[in-house]
Amino acid sequence: MTRSTLSLTVLLIAFALMCWLVPNALLIGFAGAILAVGLRALAGPIVVKTGLGGGWAVLLVAVLIVLVLGLGVWASITPLSAQVQLFAQSAPQALRSLQNYLSDFPWIQQQIEHFQPERVISAVGDQAAGMAAMGISGTLGGLANIVLIVLLALYLASEPSLYRRGFAALLSPDLRPDGMHVLDAAGGALRGWLLGALCAMVFNGVLIWLGLWALGVPLSPLLGAIAGLTSFVPYIGAIAAALPAALMALGKDPSLVPWALGVYFVVQMLEGNVLTPMVQKQTADLPPALLLLSQTVMGTVAGLLGVVLAAPILAVAMTVVQASYIKLRLEDREDAETVQAEGRAHPGSGNSIRP
Repeated sequence: MTRSTLSLTVLLIAFALMCWLVPNALLIGFAGAILAVGLRALAGPIVVKTGLGGGWAVLLVAVLIVLVLGLGVWASITPLSAQVQLFAQSAPQALRSLQNYLSDFPWIQQQIEHFQPERVISAVGDQAAGMAAMGISGTLGGLANIVLIVLLALYLASEPSLYRRGFAALLSPDLRPDGMHVLDAAGGALRGWLLGALCAMVFNGVLIWLGLWALGVPLSPLLGAIAGLTSFVPYIGAIAAALPAALMALGKDPSLVPWALGVYFVVQMLEGNVLTPMVQKQTADLPPALLLLSQTVMGTVAGLLGVVLAAPILAVAMTVVQASYIKLRLEDREDAETVQAEGRAHPGSGNSIRP
């Protein structure tokens, strides 16, 4: 076994063991890498124009992001709390409207009459303490993961060359150029995917807000913000964002429900046929069926975090396969076969190579 084959085999075995033993740690590290790519992309122009060091530029970008988010939260907390209160007040009326609407369908009404809510309430009450403890534990765990992701992103973005050298040291010398090529391709895929995701978030949020506002659906700014944030997760996010909009439309007028859902459908069609082709040169082109399958697999394996990260993981995986196997192996083999064929056709030209 050659040194290059041995180093590659050891890396693949180590990666497989980590996927089996600590999958959540890998996902947290991947989320940190995504955030680091975004920070580094924002810090790049600052480094070029000011001559500031990369680490200081990343720190400046992080401070500016925190300030902008803080000012945004401070400016929107009052109207947002009013929107949430209005949502809480409107939800019961929306549920009553839903019940009245469903009363026109006898078979659904029969199922509702057989439903005994007191049993559900009793069962939930018996498990309330355990559910509360699980909720608190999950919240604390989520906050700890967020802090860890932010710290990882800051370290990775501040000095990426350190980690590139560490990755190169794991490869045999003859594999290092190809390994760096694959690593650069993966970074480019992440940058492209992140750009496309941010464009989709702004596009969906603004258009859905305007569409629901034009229909007179209550809480259209809040619903637009929800749609923008959930569009980070393709397909599944759009379905999740449409549910509260349908509920709000139902509370005002049941006839608005198909129109509100139509807004989401039209925006999704515009995103797929207008926005996506515009940014496709900079983003990874993910096949829809493969993306849905990866979301299903990642959701089964790693829960919500897996669903959220399924798209960038698929983008990186496709890029790595293309850069490492298709380009570096198959194309090189085709070139070698072409040279051999030319050498056999012109044996005196000196271009033949040994088999």
